[in-house]
Amino acid sequence: MKKGVFIFNLVLASTLLVAASNSNKNTLFTSIQKTDSLETAIEAPRFTFIANIVSPTRGQVRNLTPNYDLKVTKDTIIAYLPFFGRAYTAPLSSEEAGIMFTSTQFSYTKKQTKHGGWLITIKTKDTKSRFELYLSISKNGYASLNVVSIDRESITFMGEIKQP
Repeated sequence: MKKGVFIFNLVLASTLLVAASNSNKNTLFTSIQKTDSLETAIEAPRFTFIANIVSPTRGQVRNLTPNYDLKVTKDTIIAYLPFFGRAYTAPLSSEEAGIMFTSTQFSYTKKQTKHGGWLITIKTKDTKSRFELYLSISKNGYASLNVVSIDRESITFMGEIKQP
């Protein structure tokens, strides 16, 4: 487990460094405004995580099409994400092949980091397979999502937060 956490943190740090080096230089006012609206979206909660890259526990890092996301609102979580890796139980249908669910019973905890970002933990209670979602968000809106399930190996997605 410690090795998995270390790898997750390493992938997150490298993603954030690449994202920060590729982003345009914004004015201070624009950065403050974006951070405030992002903070409001996280507090509400009302945001969408758009997955751009997937990093399975085993296998290669892959770019994704922009159709994969995790929508978070105060009363509903909707996940539409692919899965690459080892499943410990076989899916009964093609609808269960990815990480696709809608949950209305879940816990949502958030913690602000000392660098201005957020760590969010979401645990579903009403899905067939219980999911634990660990979302690490930078103050610039770049994020990393680690999905943990009893039925499958963990998988990490990198992307960004969009507000409706």
